[in-house]
Amino acid sequence: MLTLHNYLGYSWHKMEKPVTQPSQPPFTPPASTPPQTPSPVVEPAPVSSTASQSPKKKLLFIFIIVVVLFLLGVGFVVFFQAQERETASSSSMPAVVDEGGRDSFEGASLDTDLWDAWSTQGKARIEQVNGRLEIEIPTGVTQYTSGGVNWKENISGDFEAMVDMSLVRGGVNRGSDVGFIFRDMSEAWDNQLSMFLRKEIDGSFSLRAVRSVDSVVSDLGSNSYPRSGPFTVRIVRSAGKVNFAVKEGSDFVTIGGAISDFYLGPGKITLHVNSYPLGFSSVVSIFDNFSVKPI
Repeated sequence: MLTLHNYLGYSWHKMEKPVTQPSQPPFTPPASTPPQTPSPVVEPAPVSSTASQSPKKKLLFIFIIVVVLFLLGVGFVVFFQAQERETASSSSMPAVVDEGGRDSFEGASLDTDLWDAWSTQGKARIEQVNGRLEIEIPTGVTQYTSGGVNWKENISGDFEAMVDMSLVRGGVNRGSDVGFIFRDMSEAWDNQLSMFLRKEIDGSFSLRAVRSVDSVVSDLGSNSYPRSGPFTVRIVRSAGKVNFAVKEGSDFVTIGGAISDFYLGPGKITLHVNSYPLGFSSVVSIFDNFSVKPI
């Protein structure tokens, strides 16, 4: 039977010992989850008139660049064509391709950096003796024989070439020529501007100016002298004309006058001796103080 005491005791105990709930750990938000804040509403920006025009400006800029480059290209073409026309009209000569040079023929042997020696029939003697170049055609040749040296550099355009030359032995009765020659690059020497020293029948010596164009030879004039040399001779090709001259005293005297119909192309300078089989003794020529230069 439940008494009041028992009831009160029971109730007391119920009050002293409340029912405990199971304990839970405190709430901790995840470390990777930032605090959530409401995102502001972003209104779309108004379209700028400058931005809308940017593609048009780029296209205009590219178009201007293309036009400028085109005009520059046309300008360069016109400029170079004008330069070519001016060069062609100012002179019919090709451009100078060599620096020129000189040789006084010192030393024991021919300077093969400057000269190529040659001889038809292999009979000519070509040597440097006492500071001079000697070229000899020996006695006893039975056919036309020649020998000489070629300046190695090709000569083009306007030039001045000089040398001292003499015929010291032989050549009786027009049997030989000592030649100072500017000639073309062909084997036949079809085109020449030359000066020849020759012994005449009367024993005098002549200096002749000779032009050859496509193998057609023309004597342009000659001077006569009682001696065999040495003669300082000069060939000048300049401004569409050629002058042949010999030094007399301190001045150069023209032989044959200036000519304008002649070979204009590139060529070589040759120091040359030839002889014909006419029963005379050997022919000896001497060259010295050679020089050539563009002008």
